[in-house]
Amino acid sequence: MSATSPETTSADPGARPAAAQRDKLRAALRLPEPLAALSLLVLATAFAALLLIRPRAVAPIELPSLVLDRDAVAKVIAADRDAAGKAPKSAKADELRAALTTQGEMELIGSERRELYRRRRTKMAETYAALVAESGEQSALRLRAEAASELDRALDLQLPFPRARIVIGALGDMLQREGASIDGQLTAPRFVVRTLFKARWNLLHGLQPEHAFERIERQAYFGWQALHAERLPIPQRVDALRNYARAGGSRSQEARGILYYLHDEYAQAATILAAAHAADPSFRLRNYVLGAQARAAVEAEVEGDTAEVH
Repeated sequence: MSATSPETTSADPGARPAAAQRDKLRAALRLPEPLAALSLLVLATAFAALLLIRPRAVAPIELPSLVLDRDAVAKVIAADRDAAGKAPKSAKADELRAALTTQGEMELIGSERRELYRRRRTKMAETYAALVAESGEQSALRLRAEAASELDRALDLQLPFPRARIVIGALGDMLQREGASIDGQLTAPRFVVRTLFKARWNLLHGLQPEHAFERIERQAYFGWQALHAERLPIPQRVDALRNYARAGGSRSQEARGILYYLHDEYAQAATILAAAHAADPSFRLRNYVLGAQARAAVEAEVEGDTAEVH
């Protein structure tokens, strides 16, 4: 008997045609690389969405970012430039300009007798009050707009370096403290920086930091402190958040719940986040509520065990 050829030997005569059909089917289903990558992205996104939709406890530790209306920001900057061009030119106004320059110079030196510092600050406040009495507050505040516009030129490298240093003065320390800069690099939006500068100007002249701020400036000032100034104590950030909310800042209730959570007040955080979720029934807030409730339950259990031991 002659040897049977492998090509013609088969336990199932229909196996080879079936295998060929499977090969054709695989070839037809093989995706080009770009389409395959897109398919993977779609699947990953869908999987992430499923994870989000599914109720699960998530620790609420990520604060929302500060969002400012672009048109309102542009309006304030334009108004400052216009006001700067109309700043008073009186002897009292020039005295105040000179005092601000001296303040910047002394800040660069970095050391000064406390009594001299207090005397100069008192004199600046008195000079500002005299200027207000002389020409009105609207006119006096144009000097603040003038100073803010000069800061803009300093940051744009349009001033001689020695003058730019005097204009900025100790603002760099303030920015570092507020988390608005790291190693000399700005991390805050430019509008936040100039708003912090204007707050510093107010303080130097004996005013509240947010004095005569527009609504968008109050959002920038208090919103940055509440949402991004991680070096500030939590109670101070909560106070800033109240002012941010009064100024119409977005997602303020959510942020308040997160700040309470970060301050280890889990039960109160859960209550506040539940109210935020009721107003904005998103999956994110739902999961934050569950996370705060779970942590509050654990803390309550630990406190109960501790009470039993004692």
